[in-house]
Amino acid sequence: TAAMGPPTVLVVALYMMTGPALQLSNRAILRSGFEAPFFVSGIGMAATGLVTRLCVALGVLKVLPVSREKLPYGPVAVVAVASAAAIGCGNAAYITLAVPFIQMLKATTPVIVLAGLALTGVERISLPMGVLTVIISFGTAVAAYGEANMVVIGVIFMVSSQFAEAARCVATQHFLQGLKLQVWDAAYYLAPPTGVCLLGMSLVWEREKLLHLQWPSPWLLLFNSLLGLLLNVSNYMMLKSTSSLMMKLIVIARDLLVVVWGVFVLQESVSSLQIVGYAVSLCAFTCLSLVKLGYLASPKNKGE
Repeated sequence: TAAMGPPTVLVVALYMMTGPALQLSNRAILRSGFEAPFFVSGIGMAATGLVTRLCVALGVLKVLPVSREKLPYGPVAVVAVASAAAIGCGNAAYITLAVPFIQMLKATTPVIVLAGLALTGVERISLPMGVLTVIISFGTAVAAYGEANMVVIGVIFMVSSQFAEAARCVATQHFLQGLKLQVWDAAYYLAPPTGVCLLGMSLVWEREKLLHLQWPSPWLLLFNSLLGLLLNVSNYMMLKSTSSLMMKLIVIARDLLVVVWGVFVLQESVSSLQIVGYAVSLCAFTCLSLVKLGYLASPKNKGE
């Protein structure tokens, strides 16, 4: 594999910064007293869809043309609702849970997604994958046990987000796999309905709050939306600039960076038991990624 040149290094740096920056920006808005996670997520997703559509209309971007027969309203609605639930519930967790603890809980998301794909027959789980998912679950359970300031409602939101993400992945695999949508294609076709779902959920569950809460600066909300757009840009550029293995390893490093930031910058407490549990989950997740990509397959399997 060729060494990363300066452009690729810049892409990796942008990707490493935008994800954590968006998480911390969401946390800052929600903990400032504006406890409306679905609304905050909704305006960010709507902005991404709007900018993508505008860029396509102006000829700046090109997306895969898809007919209505190949992309019917029903499957799009299912994916949009699942995506909205995953994003909104995930942001709601930031109101009550510490950032490092949220990242530790996120370590089980691949386990839940993999289980959902296996149960629906989309993907087969090999013995090594099964063992590694158990280890990830064990490590996360240890990390959760070591959390001194656990808030039940926050954990419920986070777990709900993880199951919604699994539902999104299963629905995408079942309904949209044959379309081979890239990042900008997904932003063009799926971001607008997802934004509508998030704002609709906000209207149902946060209507009274929005009338009485002290609203943050419009510039902060605009900055938050811009970060969401930059995350999509960096995601697209990463897929074009790096290998699948490098992408997985960078995601792991980025998640670890968020935990370190939460501990040393935000001064959120983490017990030694949590560190051990998270380390176990992180190592197992790394191995799981390598197994899924074929780097840890046995010589017999590699030759097949």
